[in-house]
Amino acid sequence: KYFKKFDIGFIFGIGMVLLGLILVILPGSSLTTVCTILGIGVALKGGLKLFKYLKAKQIEAENNNDLVSAIVTLIGAFILISHPRRLLSIIPMLIGIGILVYGITSFFKARSLFSKITAVITAIIGLGIIGSPFAFAEAVTSILGVALIIVGIIMIIKTKDTITLKIEGKDDDGYTEVEFKDVE
Repeated sequence: KYFKKFDIGFIFGIGMVLLGLILVILPGSSLTTVCTILGIGVALKGGLKLFKYLKAKQIEAENNNDLVSAIVTLIGAFILISHPRRLLSIIPMLIGIGILVYGITSFFKARSLFSKITAVITAIIGLGIIGSPFAFAEAVTSILGVALIIVGIIMIIKTKDTITLKIEGKDDDGYTEVEFKDVE
């Protein structure tokens, strides 16, 4: 009786390749989906906090904190679910502002022509990110997708060494022997 036993890395490898393909093909939708899933998780946490508040028998300062925390959490969840693209544009915008400021300060500190040129290029990149923050987020998501595809393929290839055959047979005493051998 023979069967193949695959390393868990093979399954993770396939999963990483599929996830990577999704991130490369649909970066904007992927980001929006992540935001929505995160929003649902935050809503559940806020709902549990609200339930804890409503279930409490006595009103104390700590209990009031639970109510405020629940309301803030539920508002955050609503924003995550209802406006994911706006929220996703904030992080790249902050990165763009940081890059722009770095480029400007580098320009004024630069002593060579090469340093001044690289500072101007850096500032232009910062302005580009500020001008189109969601495109920047999509580009980063696509790069992450490519990285996941590469790592997934490597994991799949590496499982070639971990595939084994299980060979069962009875010895002279009637016991079942199990032997694992690498498959070439």
